[in-house]
Amino acid sequence: MQNSAGGTNLLQQDGTTFAGRAIASFAHIYSAIVRQVPSGVVATRTPPDGAPLLVVGGGSGHYPAFAGYVGSGLAAAAVLGDVFASPSEAAIVGVVRDLAPAGDVILGYGNYAGDRLNFNAAAAELEYLGYRVRHIVVTDDVASSPQHNERRGIAGDLIVFKICGAGILRGAGLDEAVTVAARANSATRTIGVAFSGCTIPGAPGPLFTVNPGEIALGLGIHGEPGIETLPVPTESELAGLLVDRVTAELPARRSPRLGVLLNGMGSAGPETLFAIWPLVLDELQARGYQSIAPLVGSYVSSLDMTGLSLSVCQLDDELEALWLDPAHSAAVHRPDGEVAERPPLTWRPTSERLERGGLVAEVFDYVVAVLERSEQELGALDALAGDGDHGRGMLAGARAARDACGGIHDIGAALTAAGKAWAARAGGTSGALWEAMLTSAAKSVDPSRPHFSLKAAAAAAATQLAEQGGARLGDKTMLDAVAPFASALDAPGPPAVVWRQAAAVARNAAERTSELIPRLGRARTHPGRSLGHPDAGAMSFALIVEEVGRWMESRS
Repeated sequence: MQNSAGGTNLLQQDGTTFAGRAIASFAHIYSAIVRQVPSGVVATRTPPDGAPLLVVGGGSGHYPAFAGYVGSGLAAAAVLGDVFASPSEAAIVGVVRDLAPAGDVILGYGNYAGDRLNFNAAAAELEYLGYRVRHIVVTDDVASSPQHNERRGIAGDLIVFKICGAGILRGAGLDEAVTVAARANSATRTIGVAFSGCTIPGAPGPLFTVNPGEIALGLGIHGEPGIETLPVPTESELAGLLVDRVTAELPARRSPRLGVLLNGMGSAGPETLFAIWPLVLDELQARGYQSIAPLVGSYVSSLDMTGLSLSVCQLDDELEALWLDPAHSAAVHRPDGEVAERPPLTWRPTSERLERGGLVAEVFDYVVAVLERSEQELGALDALAGDGDHGRGMLAGARAARDACGGIHDIGAALTAAGKAWAARAGGTSGALWEAMLTSAAKSVDPSRPHFSLKAAAAAAATQLAEQGGARLGDKTMLDAVAPFASALDAPGPPAVVWRQAAAVARNAAERTSELIPRLGRARTHPGRSLGHPDAGAMSFALIVEEVGRWMESRS
């Protein structure tokens, strides 16, 4: 396997419809196993009545994660966000309700800020509706943190979900299934290596590049750069490196039996993996381990990235039995099943453009315009230590917000509609946080007055941002721009002037985040990469409030 400067974009694809077309086509092709619902797929055959429903999910761009895991002995449903973006709260709730009107639900996802925000919010809503909900948060990536519970979830997702699904098929109840899944997660370790970056559909180039003659060790499945660069090894050296890293991280030696997954990240084809597998097996056996029913293929990808990962799960008798149990999905075949006639392929965009009206929609015209101009700049900032999708996600969310509040002249109702639409379209951390800010601002509106307090709205947004996102000043997040902005609105003077001055404060605060080390989100695993560069979320907030100031001046 040779490395290259970056991923390849074979077609000039429309990034705004890529995920929707992919989900629709997947459901069409595998209609014997799944059926399409808004924002995901559900199994055509669900567990028996009363059995817990395992609902897994995350961003698109990782196929066969997560739709390919839906089937007998695995997940009952998968909910999918946009490319590399967490599904929204509304999407998660919708998929669960399409699956069953009530019951026990296990939400399975990787340990990412956006996924945690949206799945936790969805769980609260589902519990309000009468479901009993538990979580499985996968934390297998040894490169992302020394603390197991702080690690990202990557290819180990499949191992944990497979064992959980098998337990459910054997009759495990809600808490029993979650307990066995948690044991599998605590026994699972993964390390990955990249030879090139990946390219998001519609983007002009890869999220990151790998220099010729080098590899990036410790990559994430969203295209996050590795934590260490090394000279390109031989195949035998690579096998030894991967086995060393994962076995060194295993819990205290209890069993030599391992469930093993050699995973292709996208452009590493099956035969490449088959050729490397004997070398990996030799390295495992040389260290006294036994591989049990290994899986070799592409099971968690990162679009077109050239790379691979090795996952191992230390098996006890119960985990081994569940790992070996039959399963059938589009990605995992133990054993095979029948093929049914395929229905017609149908797909439509998830939202239609609504006629705009009212002041809030007029403001969002300005917001969309500035984000269109800044999309590439914000994406480049985010790619320094994240997945590079911030500009694209912000623009998608702002467009959806503008469309949703069209024709709504009540400010509070328009802000609420805008926030929910932003989260549903953008997903991810930024989508959840902008929904929180806009809906909290909406609650500050006094319906008895024709106008509302800009100061009260901004203060409510800042408070909600801190509470929901868990951020503090100095963590290098959007809050570092939002809080100073809200405080600056205390100044006396005409609203347009005060807003313009507060926007300048926000811009200055956002630029000063270049001096900070990130302590939250994906960027915290690569703190050195973002040092000297401002936080993308803080900068996008500053750009937006500056543009709103221009709108206010145009109305003066």
